[in-house]
Amino acid sequence: MNLVSETFFEIVDRDWNMDGQAEQARNKFDALIRHGVQFSEFGTRRRRSYKTQDLILKEFADKYHAQEAYNIDSNCNSNGHSLYDESKFMGRFLGTSNVHFAIKYDLKAVGTIAHEYIMAESILHSSIDHANLNAMNSWKSVYPTEFQTALTDTYTTSLFMKDYGKEEAWHFKTLRQDSGDPFQFMDMAIKRWKELGLDLKDKSIIFSDSLNIEESVKIRQDALNKGIQPFFGIGTFFTNDFTSKDHSRLSHSLNIVMKLWTCNRQNVVKLSDTPGKVSGESKAVEQVLAIVRGATMNS
Repeated sequence: MNLVSETFFEIVDRDWNMDGQAEQARNKFDALIRHGVQFSEFGTRRRRSYKTQDLILKEFADKYHAQEAYNIDSNCNSNGHSLYDESKFMGRFLGTSNVHFAIKYDLKAVGTIAHEYIMAESILHSSIDHANLNAMNSWKSVYPTEFQTALTDTYTTSLFMKDYGKEEAWHFKTLRQDSGDPFQFMDMAIKRWKELGLDLKDKSIIFSDSLNIEESVKIRQDALNKGIQPFFGIGTFFTNDFTSKDHSRLSHSLNIVMKLWTCNRQNVVKLSDTPGKVSGESKAVEQVLAIVRGATMNS
């Protein structure tokens, strides 16, 4: 998908340049750290260009490594508090979902599963209403102790919660919110964890839907007030935030997605918690919506 975005801004919209991108990246990094946000860079798919992402992650890496060196020095020489000692009060850059840049800049490679995985499971196990459970079980069989984040909204979070039992919640301690209202999502997750009798102290949510600094700060505060740890995957805001060359207008990023269309010659659908994010052949979407409505009717 990054190739589609890059090609558009190489050929169609060329009224932009790299002026100010490095300073903008540094300012965003500093603001998120200052406001206590723990965040990762998720910006590959909709980036303006390879050069943009490279520049931004170089700036992030320089700041991150400088802070890490300072923290080590402070702890070793003066028993001072590291910038990252108290995650509740201080932000932290956690890494990037781009493995290439993680290697290039000595950063942690981070990320979660994609919707396509769960979409494919719905066909491979011939089940929409239990696609999430089948996906979680398949995942656990390969990664029994690692990568414990569940993506909830492929067929709506309401359907996901029906298969999110105590065993699943014990393994998948972190949920990822990628559509819908993040505050309602928090309430839904907390309600489910409490129904299962689980302690919120080891539960967390990764927020990854169209985030900026202001939204991340608001979500973080609400999450901490409710007793859960928030993390943030921020993408387009980092890698495709531009104006025209004369700075008279915004140079908007493309609102595009690419999802699985068929699996084993059968149509595949993604619903999400936001109607505008639905993907799939129209008749298949209607069929899946009917299944999901029936499965969640008594929720």
